[in-house]
Amino acid sequence: MPWANAPTGDGSSVWLFSTTERAWACAEFPDDGETVVYQDGPRRLWDEVERALGWWADQQRPPLDCFGLSVSSEGELRPWLADRSNPVPSFA
Repeated sequence: MPWANAPTGDGSSVWLFSTTERAWACAEFPDDGETVVYQDGPRRLWDEVERALGWWADQQRPPLDCFGLSVSSEGELRPWLADRSNPVPSFA
């Protein structure tokens, strides 16, 4: 999922985009206030981010070097944690 981070006058914003559906999300992080999230389209992209973050926290926040990626001969990607028998679930 492509994303972009942009500074604003009083904080920053993160934008997420789907490359297959017409879906987007924007999270605004003001320096002195509450985060505000906007999203639209058939996929709720920020909701997917929150589910992924919850799963990562449930796994005791493993560092990036604990993850791997297998690619089948057909080009199918399969991310995993710690070893190939422990696939990362889909959050879509």
